[in-house]
This record gives sequence, structure tokens and C-alpha cells, in this order.
Amino acid sequence: MRVYLCDADSSGNVCTMGRSSGYVETTSFKMDVNIPLTEQNDGNPSIVHTATTSGLFTMCFTYRGTDGTDFIDAKGGYGCSDALFGLFTTSTCKFAGDNTLNVSLGSIKRSDIQPYPAKMYPISAIAELVCVGDASLAVVSTFIYTPLDGDSAGVVATSIPGLGVAVKYNGDMINNVGRAETFTTGTNTLSFEFAPVKSTQTSQNIRTGDFTSDIVMIITLQ
Repeated sequence: MRVYLCDADSSGNVCTMGRSSGYVETTSFKMDVNIPLTEQNDGNPSIVHTATTSGLFTMCFTYRGTDGTDFIDAKGGYGCSDALFGLFTTSTCKFAGDNTLNVSLGSIKRSDIQPYPAKMYPISAIAELVCVGDASLAVVSTFIYTPLDGDSAGVVATSIPGLGVAVKYNGDMINNVGRAETFTTGTNTLSFEFAPVKSTQTSQNIRTGDFTSDIVMIITLQ
């Protein structure tokens, strides 16, 4: 921790790192991002850097990272306003190497396409979510898509009328409600299954030809 000292003047200027004439610093200690700030074990740090003032002074404080960056945990109070807001750097994740997950269902016989949840012939796909940082991430995963039959959870409409794709994520049908899960640092394996199905609201044959379907997965940090 650093405490920056500023010479007091009649203008009442607030102390900042930029206005400081010196600082007091304690020994470093490791902070756990999963523990509230008030419950951190600082190991009873001692003073390793001192400063003197010529008279009255004001002060502000920061937490100083190992890379020399000054942070504050909250705006206002005695934190230095010119420090970086946000005490902890959370983990960051990349889905499929920052690429879109494209899945081909190959050639499909029209006679094999049945209404969901009849027998399906799923295609499996694996995507990796790689997270880097010091903490696991509690998230809610939500899928945005156009349902085939208006309210058919997990069955996504395609560019061919009456044809959809049933989609499972980690063993469960997708939905737009959201599911809570935790991603750890390192590689997280996301399992998907895709199966062509036809609408329960049509009795006509589905036309042949290529088709596409889009799903957006939104991962929201909690």
C-alpha cells in the first residue's frame, strides 16, 4: 500500500498522486481476489519507504500492483483520484480462440428428419473457452436464437421453412433463460450437440438444399 502526501494549502486542493511531494509505502502482501477487501490477510506489513513534510499536509492512498500500477478499490473517500479504479484484475476468457464456432451437419436424408423430440442423429462439436487470470469466473450463459415453433426451447429455426436444429449445450437443451456455471482458469471444454428436426406445425415435405442457422452465446459475469 502507498500513502501519498501533499502539502496543504488554503485552496483546499484534494491530494492526488500528481500533486504529492512524497509517499509512505508498506511491505507487499498477496491479495486473494475471491475474498472481500475487509477480510484480506495483510500479514501485518511494515513501513519500507518514508517521507517528510514541511508542515500541514493532506494525503490519499492506493494499492500498488507488482507492475507498478496504482489502484483504488472505490471512488471517493481517501483513495487517490488519479489512480486506476478497480482493485482486482479479473480473469479474461477467449471462446474458440476468438473465432466463430462453425458446424456442418453434412448431407442429411429428408426421411431421417423427424419432429423433436423424436429420434435424432446429433453431430457433436467441442469448443474451448480459455481463461487467463487469478480467479475462477461465476457466470450466466444465455443463448439468443430464433425458435423454430415460436416457443420450442432449444430448437433453432433455419433458413429453410419448417426445418430446425435441436441444440444441446453440456448435455442440456439450450434456452434464452440462462444457466449459472463457473469457468476456471485454463481450458474449459464446452460440449455441443446439433441435430436437424422438422417443425411440429407442418405436414409438408421440407425442401432440399443448403441451409444456415445462427446462435449467439452470451456469457455474463456475475
